[in-house]
Amino acid sequence: MYCSKSGSHSCFRKASHRLKFKLFQAIGLLFLTALIGKSAENWEQRFSVEIKPLLVEKCFFCHGNGDVKFGNLDLTSRETMLAGRVSRKTVLAPGSAAQSLLYSALAGTNPELLMQPKENDRLTALQVSIIRDWIEAGAHWPAEEMQSHYVAESLKQEHTIDGVRVTTSGGQSDEWTNRFYEPEDLWAF
Repeated sequence: MYCSKSGSHSCFRKASHRLKFKLFQAIGLLFLTALIGKSAENWEQRFSVEIKPLLVEKCFFCHGNGDVKFGNLDLTSRETMLAGRVSRKTVLAPGSAAQSLLYSALAGTNPELLMQPKENDRLTALQVSIIRDWIEAGAHWPAEEMQSHYVAESLKQEHTIDGVRVTTSGGQSDEWTNRFYEPEDLWAF
């Protein structure tokens, strides 16, 4: 193709380079979208299997058990966390753990709080870091049916990074029945 502006075949080459660049951009965007989508799904799964059980065990007794909520703070759903404010501070600020009262309360970094979690209900440093990372990733909270799906899938796994699941005759709660053991603690099996 002859370019009347420059008197050469360079217009064809420039168009070819632009097309390649646009194709490269489109592939990059698809890859990024897939990566973000996978990340969101991963956090939804982690919420269902790791984070919500932590909230249920450590937080819901005071902040989600029936009608009485300490400080009128309800942590039983993403919506109530997003709507909640205590001491002019947002309870949950997806994408910013530093601006989330939930994180600062669990990490013990907010001296203004009237009530910190009881000592036996405090989370470990690893558990607090998981909550921080969840908030930083957008505080994904899937629908109940997806949570049930993720939990059911996790119950099929016998070996995970948390340890080994052993089939038992049952316990007084699902948490007890489905708990994990360190492999070295199973020497008798």
